[in-house]
Amino acid sequence: MKRVEEVAVAIAKREEIMEVARNREAEVDAACVQREELIKEVNEEIQWVLARGNKLKTEEIRLEEGKRELEESAKKVQQQSAATTTAAKGLLSCLVRIFTSTYGSRSIL
Repeated sequence: MKRVEEVAVAIAKREEIMEVARNREAEVDAACVQREELIKEVNEEIQWVLARGNKLKTEEIRLEEGKRELEESAKKVQQQSAATTTAAKGLLSCLVRIFTSTYGSRSIL
């Protein structure tokens, strides 16, 4: 009879251990599921950041091209302005020569 009781106690102990193991396995499985969900979220955020980085790089390139075009345009305007100023000075010089040849060295004012 003692042997039967020992076996019954051992079986009960085994069942307790198996229950603890099943509970622990369920906890581990739940933790793995949660970990996988977090990994998925992080990967989605990484993809968003990479996509945003690409959009920002594209925008940066567009703005740099716009800046370069504006600088070239400003340079052309500056060159045209310098040419216009030179032409105006030449025209003024001609007018002064015409005036002085016509009216002498009298004051214009």
